[in-house]
Amino acid sequence: MHYSKWRSRWSISLAAIALLANPAIAIAQSITLDGTLGTNVPIPTLANSAFAIIYDIQQNLGQTVGSKLFHSFSRFNLTATEAASFQSDAGIRNIISRVTGGTASSIDGLIETQSGNVSLFLINPAGIVFGSNARLNIGDSTRGSFVATTLDAITFPGGGQFSAVNQGEGFNGELFQGSGRSGNIRLVTGDLFLDQQGLILASAISQTGSAGDITIQANTIQLDHGSKISTTSAASNGGNITLNVRDYLLLRRNSSISATAGTAQSGGDGGNITIAAPNGFVIGVKAENSDITANAFTGSGGRVNITARGIYGSQFRPQLTAFSDITASSEFGISGTVTLNTPDVDPSRGLAQLTGALIDPTQQIDQRSSPKGSQRSNSFVSTGRGGLLSTPFESLQNEDTPVAWVVVEPKGKRLSENRGQSPSPRSAVSPAPIIEAQGWVQQPDGSIYLVAQAQTNQPHSFWLGLPECPSRLQRE
Repeated sequence: MHYSKWRSRWSISLAAIALLANPAIAIAQSITLDGTLGTNVPIPTLANSAFAIIYDIQQNLGQTVGSKLFHSFSRFNLTATEAASFQSDAGIRNIISRVTGGTASSIDGLIETQSGNVSLFLINPAGIVFGSNARLNIGDSTRGSFVATTLDAITFPGGGQFSAVNQGEGFNGELFQGSGRSGNIRLVTGDLFLDQQGLILASAISQTGSAGDITIQANTIQLDHGSKISTTSAASNGGNITLNVRDYLLLRRNSSISATAGTAQSGGDGGNITIAAPNGFVIGVKAENSDITANAFTGSGGRVNITARGIYGSQFRPQLTAFSDITASSEFGISGTVTLNTPDVDPSRGLAQLTGALIDPTQQIDQRSSPKGSQRSNSFVSTGRGGLLSTPFESLQNEDTPVAWVVVEPKGKRLSENRGQSPSPRSAVSPAPIIEAQGWVQQPDGSIYLVAQAQTNQPHSFWLGLPECPSRLQRE
């Protein structure tokens, strides 16, 4: 079920959506009037690109009393391609509709109101089932609630009722409360988000009525700003709440999940709350007072069973506090039980238990390795290249390394012979100095080597004779 518009346009108050036990009931996919309010004509229909059929439910198809508009249907169903659009003038504050045909309503399309300052009520004692494509667009950001209930009637302070069972009873007066046993709610959706005091209720608000049950299956469930999922009762047993969550359940800012009984300080046992999120999480904020309760007043507390990979922020406490609590207490009766099932993860598992006794390291040295008196000297010889061993996953390689021979002292030679002798110091060996090349030598094969000292060669004699000086020849 899509609730994307709940954040800004409306808050939901599903008072009860009942599932029939008889699966053979056929649900017609149309909306028809029953004629009990003086009008029994086909409802005009429209169409657009989003919906093949839009039921245009005009104000004159019902009956107006003060600020309330009443409608009466024999059938009320919507497929995924259908929408119901309720029209009303600016003076209408509540549109109250009942379904009297005796079959459950199947809502898988859009229900909307054209007026922004109005709330919509839908009564069907036979049951109301919301599909995964159901959408609501009720009121505006300042006003607008949707109440779907399987109670028989809505009772007003003056004693009148707007009943889906006895259509002849009057309905003058202001809206006050419902009567009878609350039905059951079943929601199957991808992501469920309740905000700004949004409500999903199967509560019994009268002294004689009993609460219904709520079953929700969703990927995620988020409750924020005082929103509630409730099967509380005033003076009878609380209903049961079952939440099947794939990813997470998140409660924020004074939100709650409650199956508390005896809210009027009366009898009744608390209902049961089951939250199944074996692969998900239950998340709250400790200081935000978002509670999960199955409490009672004089009766016994209910049972809370939570299965999740982790529970964060919320904590079991025997009584309600200013923090985010998980309780199943009773004011004057027997408290219920709270079972929190999380994975059995023990961080100390697999760790060795250390002894508290300290070991004296001086007692861990073998004294036999120190020769004394006539004891023979011991030796330990390790050969090899050292370092870390190859891992089993590496390929084998030839890593043979030549090792010099180790001279072992001959037998019979005692350590005492060398006792008191200091080892002779090693002579320091100076490295050869680096000399700049002074010449070069050419080998017979033509290669040339640089040398530190140039060879001393006999210079060649000049093979040409020196010319005689002419003056000298003349003198001779």
